[in-house]
Parts: sequence; C-alpha cells; structure tokens
Amino acid sequence: MSNLFVHDNKIIKNQSFDIVFTRANDIVQCEYKLHESIIASNWYRKITHLKQIPIDPIESYMVDLSNIRELYSKFCDYTQIDKDIDLVEINQEALNQLHVLYETHHDTLCKYPNNEILYQFHKSIHYHEIGGYPDKFVVGWGKKEGPVSYEFLCNPYYEQSIQKNNLYLSWIELGKRPSDYYKDKEPNSQKRINKLCKPHITFAANFFIAYNNEINTFDEDFEKWFSQFKSSWCKQYGLSDWTAKDEYSAPLLATPNHNVDVKEIVQDGYKFDSIRLSSH
Repeated sequence: MSNLFVHDNKIIKNQSFDIVFTRANDIVQCEYKLHESIIASNWYRKITHLKQIPIDPIESYMVDLSNIRELYSKFCDYTQIDKDIDLVEINQEALNQLHVLYETHHDTLCKYPNNEILYQFHKSIHYHEIGGYPDKFVVGWGKKEGPVSYEFLCNPYYEQSIQKNNLYLSWIELGKRPSDYYKDKEPNSQKRINKLCKPHITFAANFFIAYNNEINTFDEDFEKWFSQFKSSWCKQYGLSDWTAKDEYSAPLLATPNHNVDVKEIVQDGYKFDSIRLSSH
C-alpha cells in the first residue's frame, strides 16, 4: 500500500462541509461539522484530494449485486477458470467457497485492467451473507482512491456506539470481522482466522452515514468460541483486546448541522452528488 499520503497529527478545528444529494432537478444539501480528532482531520485531508473524483459505484452499492450466479460466471470467464462450485443452493457453505476463490485470485487480478467484476463479485458474496444491501448510506472510491489510502490501525478511534445521521469512517478490509467469521461458519482454524479476520487497518476515505442508532453486544456463544483464538489474533495485529465496540462501531468523522433524515431521502430516490468543502 502506498505511503505517499502520510498521517498528520494536526487537528482541524471549526470545519464544516456539505454532502449534496440530488433527485431530478431537486437538491438537498446536508451540512456536517467535522469532528475534532486526528482521524477525522486526516480523512478531511483525503477528501480535499478526492472531492472532484467520481465515487466508485461498486464500493457505493450503486450496482446490482443480487445475481451471484451470473457474477460468478463472469468472474470465472474473466479469470479463465472452470466453474466448479455448486450454486444450486446459495447457502453459507457455497458463499464461503466463493470467498476463498476470490481471495485466491485477488492479488493477481487487482493489477489487471477492467477488473470491476473482481470487486462486484466480492460485494455480491457479502450482499448474500447479510441478506441485502447495508442498512446505511455508503460512499467509496475504491481503487480510484490511489495513494491517499494507507495502513493505519483505526480501532483506537472507534466510538462506543453509532448514532443516526452521523458520518463515520468505513471498515473496508478484504476479509471478515471475527463475529462475521463465526456467524458464517468459517473453519475453526487459528491460521485461517489470522488470515481472514481483520481489524480496521486500512485508512481509506470511504465513509458511511448511519441510518439508525446502534448499540451492539457480543453473543455469548461467539465470545466463548473466540476466546480460544483471540489472544493469538490480537497479538498479530497489535491489539490489546477485541470488544463489541471494535466489532460493530466506527471512527466518528462528522456530526450533522441539519435536520434531514438521510435514510428517508435516500429511500425517496435521492442520490449522492458531491462533497462541497467550505473555504475557511
């Protein structure tokens, strides 16, 4: 991952910006106040570079992810491999097999041109695992982001809970968080857990606006299962612990200076248009 864009410890204060939504000729501007933190300030610096670059429709869930059989077929055609995974029934076992296939080819295909099918195929796998699109408004640039993405452990900046209409940094790792790994019935293997489970270690510009207030806790069965693997996994990533906050929350980037219900306008057909930064 490129390190051309470095992390700055200087906090930006008293900064606001607009998230602009449009529908036909109608415009809704939602003003946000930048959270005064190191991670929010560095996100804002990224946005100053990306504000004129079109967002990625796959990362922003603007494409159809429902037909995983068709996307699997296109992925195999692009990769020139045989279609040998049985998709008569789209169950978790089949989705796990598809994810392993994606992992196997990602490092090679991510360097190829016109490789959108790689990312659409991956998003479709997770779409079927969670039963549809995420219940939040997601914006991302994907590979268009380029050198403003870098490695940085974001978990220490996670909020205790998610609040409706707030704007947060997205977790975008090429893997799964531990409770998803458990829920998806992945192998009980320390080696596989250490490879596939990821904390928030990629600081990209992708963000989301929460549709609902969320306070989550761990299932007791998950905690009992993960206790046998947690120490080794945490050590690998330099973590002292892994809590429900790490699993379900996110770093706060901005709070609303508006009374718009973002979920409501998106359901009414408004689409993301742009980010407008203040001059001060």
